[in-house]
Amino acid sequence: AAQAQSAGVSVYQYMDQLAENSPAGARGLVYLPYLSGEKAPIWDPNARGVFFNMSLATGYGDFLRAVMEGVAFSLRDCLRIMPESTGSQRPIPLGGGAANSRVWCQIFADVLGRPILQLRSFETETLGAMILAAQSIGIRSIPRDFGKKLAQTGTLLMPNPNNRDVYSQRFEVYQKLYQKVRDLF
Repeated sequence: AAQAQSAGVSVYQYMDQLAENSPAGARGLVYLPYLSGEKAPIWDPNARGVFFNMSLATGYGDFLRAVMEGVAFSLRDCLRIMPESTGSQRPIPLGGGAANSRVWCQIFADVLGRPILQLRSFETETLGAMILAAQSIGIRSIPRDFGKKLAQTGTLLMPNPNNRDVYSQRFEVYQKLYQKVRDLF
């Protein structure tokens, strides 16, 4: 936070700058984002986070990018077991914390091979909770499209075809890595 403040940018912008200095594939660094176990599709409450393939050349930007890619790989792992998502090219709306990062949104597009709609309203979880709370206390005058109006799309990010092969190969490593370490958890 202090480095971002001294650079005159937000924490998300600072993280984006660092992550952009690392190429797709984070120079071989792979991250399993299972900090509190993992649900779909592996259903392992004992799984934990792992950084794999570090070297003396691994920089802070590589770690940031590997975290972003690891979370995107986790979503790709879930989407591959959903038959209706196979081959779809419909944009995926993205809000919440990850939507604060343009780089992370692009990583999602590249890893998933699908367009990403970076929502204008980053606090989609809070917005949904407010709508549910209002409805639960009997406020029925909320228009059905209220959430859509507040969480309008901002930027459409298309997958970068130059990163497809890198992310396909890194995704295989991501999947194999969990298989190799799961008994050690």
